[in-house]
Amino acid sequence: MFLHRNVVMIVACVLSCVAAPLSAQDEKAEAHPLAQNAALMYWLAFDQLDVTMADERFSGTIGSYEQADLSPQTVNLVQKHLSLDLLHEGAAMERCDWGTSLLLRKHGPGLLLPHISKSRNLARLALLRARWHMAEGRGDKAVDDLVAVYRLGRHTEQEGILISMLVGHAINGIAKQFVATHFAELGDDDLKRLREALGKAPAHTPMKVAMNAEREGMVEWLKVMVEDLADPNKAGQFAEALGPQGAAFRAMGKEALLGMIKDLDKHYVELIPMFELRRDEFKKATGEWEERVLKSANPLVKLLMPALAAVYDVNERTRTQDLILQAAIALRLEGQAKFEAIKDPYGDGPFELEKGDEAMTIKSKLEVRKEAVMLKFVTKKK
Repeated sequence: MFLHRNVVMIVACVLSCVAAPLSAQDEKAEAHPLAQNAALMYWLAFDQLDVTMADERFSGTIGSYEQADLSPQTVNLVQKHLSLDLLHEGAAMERCDWGTSLLLRKHGPGLLLPHISKSRNLARLALLRARWHMAEGRGDKAVDDLVAVYRLGRHTEQEGILISMLVGHAINGIAKQFVATHFAELGDDDLKRLREALGKAPAHTPMKVAMNAEREGMVEWLKVMVEDLADPNKAGQFAEALGPQGAAFRAMGKEALLGMIKDLDKHYVELIPMFELRRDEFKKATGEWEERVLKSANPLVKLLMPALAAVYDVNERTRTQDLILQAAIALRLEGQAKFEAIKDPYGDGPFELEKGDEAMTIKSKLEVRKEAVMLKFVTKKK
């Protein structure tokens, strides 16, 4: 509780400094890379939000942001929540370094990532406020919150760890779904601002980059652990992090384990360039690679390699839905010709368009788990 009371004072100082004119000394401090790390603002936002999420009255409302009753209690929650001011401050920055890619080398599979769930909750709170803005006819304010959520998602990806990249995609996914659900309520100017802001958002982290970060962190952690197996504490950590097979690995001895780690690294090196291939080429290449993994006598390879197809498909679905959203906005603002100019990366032309009385569906030829990748945009105001 001491930390929480004092962090409010710290946050107030931070926000007042952001708003105040900069002296020459302040400008020098502002240029320092540590002063432009969005993660610092997000952690302050999480601190404020944690108190709210501990209250069941509010945690349920935030979790069901699209269906929750916009009661006076809910309105008061979103109107005055300091975490949303901090979200916007962080989202306005380009760089976000959570610091956990370095910690992966120290903790390996046991690395805790508490900011992942907190980022999701912060995004949901922002979308709850965006929904309130929409209900009050303030599409411009809703777009501000939407853009902040998009940028939070991209910043979550910047961590360079695979799970963080996937959660960043998920955050962007709920933002896109929000736009689709409220498409009819957003004005043309709102959509123009949204399109412009998304064009300036940090780029998605390439799969190749995330996989290489996994490789470097995991292999380095394994090497450090194996070198210190004589230390009972390190040996215990090693066995615990590797799960039920940990004790067996520990008993194999240093030289055998170092050989396994070298072989594991070789598999990573073979795998990483495959993420730049198109989907059909990727499936062929990784299918052959997975056969080699299954036949490998190295248990570390089988234990630590990710589910490749699922990871690749999440990435492709996200990027395809990004284009679907662009196509929907182009159709609304500039018409059919501009819509058709945006090509389906998995088809031989534009996306498939189905128009109904109250909604339109824009669909790609891409299928993930036997379901077409699409977005359904509500086109009739309630």
